[in-house]
Amino acid sequence: MLHDRAWLQEQLNGGASYAAIGRLIGCSATAVTDATKGMTRRPTRYPIARDQEWLRAQLGGGRTQREIATELGSSEQTVGNAIRGSS
Repeated sequence: MLHDRAWLQEQLNGGASYAAIGRLIGCSATAVTDATKGMTRRPTRYPIARDQEWLRAQLGGGRTQREIATELGSSEQTVGNAIRGSS
């Protein structure tokens, strides 16, 4: 299944994690990650968290990561990752 790029893309688009795909087909998450290099990854659940301008405005306005996370319905870690650009 790791060589079936269409199937892998379908799994990613459906929101499956690399670990979940690996469990499904009996391999490691690392093997799935390697097999999907160059493929379009699933969209983020929190697209606004990738908007650096919006995040800077929120932080500049005195909002905390916790407040932003609550508004987005995400974790503080997700917001922190986005602020650092590693989301």
